[in-house]
Amino acid sequence: MMTLESSLLLKYADTFYGYGNYAGPIWFIGLEEGGGDNFEEVADKVTLWDTRGAAEIDDLRQHHHNSAPTSPWFRRYAKLQRTWARLIRVLLADSETSPSRDQLLSYQREHLGRSDSDHCLLELFPLPSPRNEVFTYAKHFTLDHLQSRKKYELYYAPRRIKHIQQRIDEYRPPCVVLYGLKVHRWWEQHAGTQLRQSQEPGICIARRGDTHFVAVEHPVAYGVPNAYFDSVGKYIKAIAPQCFHDKSPL
Repeated sequence: MMTLESSLLLKYADTFYGYGNYAGPIWFIGLEEGGGDNFEEVADKVTLWDTRGAAEIDDLRQHHHNSAPTSPWFRRYAKLQRTWARLIRVLLADSETSPSRDQLLSYQREHLGRSDSDHCLLELFPLPSPRNEVFTYAKHFTLDHLQSRKKYELYYAPRRIKHIQQRIDEYRPPCVVLYGLKVHRWWEQHAGTQLRQSQEPGICIARRGDTHFVAVEHPVAYGVPNAYFDSVGKYIKAIAPQCFHDKSPL
């Protein structure tokens, strides 16, 4: 059975933020990565992240190739990952028509979350979790802030929000997309100001300095169609067109 020292888990939780490129013009921030119900997979993921150099943000494809070589997301005959597919729709807003499945798969395999990409994929909370009401880490660690979901959130939210805000102020991305309207309270803390309803249904906005903050539905929210994420991309293109300059070709 794979074991994981608490010191390495803390290092990961304190310093790993996601995938992609901070210098990209569009950032995505979600609540947390999925998974976490299989502790051996988490331990393997964290250990391999450390051996790869413990980067603050990593290359998505390389990270998954090393930590989960049987992952179906980057093979020649890959499957679309549900959350990523909707984020890719936002990134492909330059397209005249809604992107095809083949275009989405090509982008997922070749461009999403790469170290040289024009975007990054960040997470508010550091540890994978299958869903909000499930928290398994207390079974494996005695650390006080891992004994319940509530303690975990209270401990990490202010620390990670502060760090992400510092990175936003440093890199000044034209747009930060915050996905998951049910966690609206966290997104206002990232923006440092109140979010307000835009003229587009289901899109809340704020601005701090040069950065537009756009809060949207979660990609796997029930009943939300693909067209909604196409429209989110077009909305961002209208307010921050520089997000779509020099995109990598499919």
